[in-house]
Amino acid sequence: MEAPPQEIADALLSEFIEKNGTAPCIDFKLTAEQQQEYESRCRLYRLALVLLSLMNEEQENPRTLEVREHIETKVFGRRSRQSHALLRQVQAAMSDLHSLLMPVSNPKEFSWARSWFGSIGVDCPNPVDLALFARSWMGQFVAIVKSLRHFEIV
Repeated sequence: MEAPPQEIADALLSEFIEKNGTAPCIDFKLTAEQQQEYESRCRLYRLALVLLSLMNEEQENPRTLEVREHIETKVFGRRSRQSHALLRQVQAAMSDLHSLLMPVSNPKEFSWARSWFGSIGVDCPNPVDLALFARSWMGQFVAIVKSLRHFEIV
């Protein structure tokens, strides 16, 4: 299906970043503060995941760069301290996701997920919850890449 870069960028923003329903489901209780941190961190990681997916696809389709530039313009806007701080957070999240999605050696899904939860002050000792959480990010990455490949950028 043909679509201009801005249309694809808007679809990625609305479907993969802004929707809270794309946050991985967790099956344990969080305090109100932890829930807020969880949702905020998930949004940050969804943005990082979309940008990472776009950068990955740019190797195969250079026109994907135009989609990424539209998203970056909408998200980061003009240079400011706030946009620079957000950029640093997104870059850290991208690096963290890269270690999960493209590990150099053995995959470390459990320790990755445990560390992710630890960053919001949650101890998640259940390996099933940890595995499901890590796999959900992998699944979202695949979904984004498949969505991108569905479009022909015009």
